[in-house]
Amino acid sequence: MKKTILAGIILIVLIILIIISGRAAEFSWGGEMPGTRPTQLWVRHYSEDLKVVERAGRAILKEVREESASIIGIDYYGRDVWQDTWDGPQEIFFDQYHWGHTNLSEGIISVLDYDGKLVRRAKAPADYKHYWLGPQGEILFSRSVSLGQDRLEGLYGEKGLVFNSRGEQVFEESFAGMGIMDMKLLPGTEMLAVSLVKVFPYVSTKVVISTLEGHNIVKIKGDQLFSPPVILEDSRAVALVSGPNLYVYSIEGVPLFKEEWERPINDAFAGPGESLMLVISPEQALKEKTRLACLDLKGNTLWERELPGNYRQGKRRIDGGMIIETDLFLYLLQSDGKTQGSYSPQEGQEIHLMSTDTFLAQERGKLTAYSWPLK
Repeated sequence: MKKTILAGIILIVLIILIIISGRAAEFSWGGEMPGTRPTQLWVRHYSEDLKVVERAGRAILKEVREESASIIGIDYYGRDVWQDTWDGPQEIFFDQYHWGHTNLSEGIISVLDYDGKLVRRAKAPADYKHYWLGPQGEILFSRSVSLGQDRLEGLYGEKGLVFNSRGEQVFEESFAGMGIMDMKLLPGTEMLAVSLVKVFPYVSTKVVISTLEGHNIVKIKGDQLFSPPVILEDSRAVALVSGPNLYVYSIEGVPLFKEEWERPINDAFAGPGESLMLVISPEQALKEKTRLACLDLKGNTLWERELPGNYRQGKRRIDGGMIIETDLFLYLLQSDGKTQGSYSPQEGQEIHLMSTDTFLAQERGKLTAYSWPLK
């Protein structure tokens, strides 16, 4: 009897050890692969509120103090390349192609590229709600408008305005009973994508793709909010996501494919080559997994896999790989989705993904860059 009990205890201990070792292997093997462990590249210290932005491999640091704000462009090795500093209240906005700052006392918007070069200055409408920036320095505004008193729906609406890089107004349209959530010019075209939301008498959403002359090419309605349009420049396409629904159009507004997934889509971004990456919600709410799907522009699934941990963010890299952050690890993936390496950030670190072969870790007044080559 005692031998039986002892054998049972030994068996239970062995099972526990197998489970623990299996989980350890699942979570840590990637970072131990030769050539895939991140190495520290540089460290810089800061004493103020810091925000990090990256576009096309160029990192921008926004430092905010009590009476001023600074934007600093740094190179691959963390060295200052350019810097702008302003006194007094400033509104600073980062978009896909440019960034802008507004002198609130004068109402002047300055548009700059991510090399710190001034593209243009423009006077903002006095009653604008938000603005976005186009690929050639265009400025897109949303404004509140009153649309009549006959119907309750007509008491509110928003107007979209577009000014080209020469300051000429090239688009104006009012949307009755709806608010503008996002506006994007489609690069290389005279097309505009507008995301709209209606809150009365029930919540509904819509995306309109139209010409700057106001001719609607695409209208899509949804029950859930649309995410900001994902511009796939390599394949000249735009992806629209609302809950579990995915709509993909060419940059000219021609439908390519649509698909409804069984679970909501958490995120979408440009994948390797001419592909689209999707992050799908797990089947079970408490299942701590990140489900990835890579699609071509015909809607075919090129590959699909799961990673341990809840999804936080992901980005395609210039070298063809991808970097994915979950609440457990950072994963470096090859273009076919295979894991090249993994890294466990220190507790309290905020991770900033880069499209180069680096990533940044921010914590307690210190910003550290790590090099993580794909090969």
